[in-house]
Amino acid sequence: DQGGTLYASVRLPYVGITGITTRYQLRYLEDLLKQLDWPDTHKVMNGVLLSEKVLNGGQPSRPTRYPPLLRIPDLMSRNSRIINVIHYNSRSPMLHLQLREINKLSPLIVAVQLNIPWPQASELACYRSSVDAGPWLILQIGASAYQQAANQPHRLARRLERYLGCIEAVLLDPSGGEGKRFDPKAVRAQLSALRFYDFSSGVAGGLAADNVQELIGPLRADFPGINWDAEGRLRTPDDQLDLQACEAYLRACRELLR
Repeated sequence: DQGGTLYASVRLPYVGITGITTRYQLRYLEDLLKQLDWPDTHKVMNGVLLSEKVLNGGQPSRPTRYPPLLRIPDLMSRNSRIINVIHYNSRSPMLHLQLREINKLSPLIVAVQLNIPWPQASELACYRSSVDAGPWLILQIGASAYQQAANQPHRLARRLERYLGCIEAVLLDPSGGEGKRFDPKAVRAQLSALRFYDFSSGVAGGLAADNVQELIGPLRADFPGINWDAEGRLRTPDDQLDLQACEAYLRACRELLR
């Protein structure tokens, strides 16, 4: 079953780059992965940003990071080394309907990351019950969401219990795409609190070629299935995706995975 295989691939650990907006950028990364002989143990996540405004037909407020809606299908890769993930933010309460609309954008979407502080679990359960198969869900835990859990790992774990059966993964992301380096000690405590739950965990925040070994290497030793994602430090001063920074980052990740 091609759909089952597609969605199952998100269970592999992934290394992410978020903020792809053009087909040229995607092809550059596809060619680079071939050059690097990227290993089968990890997928590379092609992160495409989408807002409720754009989903409803509006123009992106940040066009250097958010592509127009009609371009998104062309940004979905068929490369076996890549998984396509929509990073979605919304303030609307009718999230299950929005997720169903996202499903229609492309059959190549493997997962949707919810960049939403504590969405209604009932909305996610409603989405799950309304589709036979569909992209898996990754819940971003940003700074605001963690503050609502009193900045305590055990309270974070308790709040996530309501999402069991609704999400497949969690991303600990205190930076939110702004390139702020995560605190390794704080992230380690959060990952420890989540390690017995039935979803995979990942981290983001200030990652780039110059620190991925330092920040991710020690975490992989204790959390071998960890995912990680980069966005903010892979941008130029005018907020374009910096392909040279992306290449350096992926080369550093490739060395880490040897």
